[in-house]
Amino acid sequence: MPSAMSTTRKLVLHFDVNKTLIMCDPVKGWDMSKMVNALLSESCYGTYEPLPSLLDPASKSKLAATWSPVPPLQPSSQPRAGLITYSDFLEEKLQLPKKEKDALKSTFVDAGQVGQVFHSAYQDLLQCLQLPSGVKLPWAPPAIQSGSYFMLPAFFRLLLNLRAQGRDFALVFRTFGTDLPEVAEELEAFCTGSHPLYPGVRMDGTTDCPDYRLHTDMAFGEFFRDAHGVQLTMRGPTGTCLPVQGWAEVWRALDGMLSAGHRALGLRDYYPFWREQGESDTSGKLLLLDPSRTDVHHIFFDDNVQWEKLHIIDARDVTTGDPIPFVDVIDHWVVKAEPLEAIRDPDYFIKAVELCEANLNTCAICRGPVV
Repeated sequence: MPSAMSTTRKLVLHFDVNKTLIMCDPVKGWDMSKMVNALLSESCYGTYEPLPSLLDPASKSKLAATWSPVPPLQPSSQPRAGLITYSDFLEEKLQLPKKEKDALKSTFVDAGQVGQVFHSAYQDLLQCLQLPSGVKLPWAPPAIQSGSYFMLPAFFRLLLNLRAQGRDFALVFRTFGTDLPEVAEELEAFCTGSHPLYPGVRMDGTTDCPDYRLHTDMAFGEFFRDAHGVQLTMRGPTGTCLPVQGWAEVWRALDGMLSAGHRALGLRDYYPFWREQGESDTSGKLLLLDPSRTDVHHIFFDDNVQWEKLHIIDARDVTTGDPIPFVDVIDHWVVKAEPLEAIRDPDYFIKAVELCEANLNTCAICRGPVV
């Protein structure tokens, strides 16, 4: 349970979408089966035979078969000494082109493939993602198999838990893609009591609970980044675009919207800049923090955070614009989302928030007392 110190803070929960909240990729055309294959390829460790000093591009895909699994599958993707995941082997050792790498990852446990020993884990995960018999989600995209969850139950369990505690919180959905409309549709059903799995829930402002629906027509923003800085363009309540530039102004704009009553925002981050910068830690999804503030706690969940670096999240001190070191933000303001755990454990996000709150209470870089 959160301490008395942490419950006075407002929570601002940032969620990546693909592989954090939803287990499909409509852009790639990956259904749930391919996505679960890929997730296992990123979590299953093994060894590989020595590679030639010079890799022939034409034979790289064949060398993928030299990776050998070392069971068992761990509950998280935490590194195992002397071993490498199949996904990292393809990317770091073979340096396969993206199309070839994705094709191998999305068939990882299929018969005859190197990961077939993990096929039972694959089946267990698909079973966890199955809806109760007779339940349908009309808003789910085609990439979701009929009869499967779209947004993970662990996410909605977190919302219900925070509401039951009377917590002050807001949601910020972060994506490089175009998947927010479907997210908004399912969240709308949940908040208005029309979701078949959560009938009667009201989190739409019609009761004493604030409105947590994602209004993409008035609570949506897009980032632009280049070597000169950052710009955020927010869509206003009348459809007008409101651009702001610079760390401090962007932070003030977001803080102002959240303070003005918006409990759910959608933000599209700027993938081209991250790609151009070699997917560096200081060019990805921007997370502006003021460690001196004791009244608000931002937590960003993203599965692409790595074990030794932020990779996809650019955490910065808003007062200086300087990056905040990985060791200072991980499990305080940033969580490496573990998709396999989130699929299996309906309390996954609840536990992660509680851990971050407990850690923040003793955070060395939080200036000033926590009240």
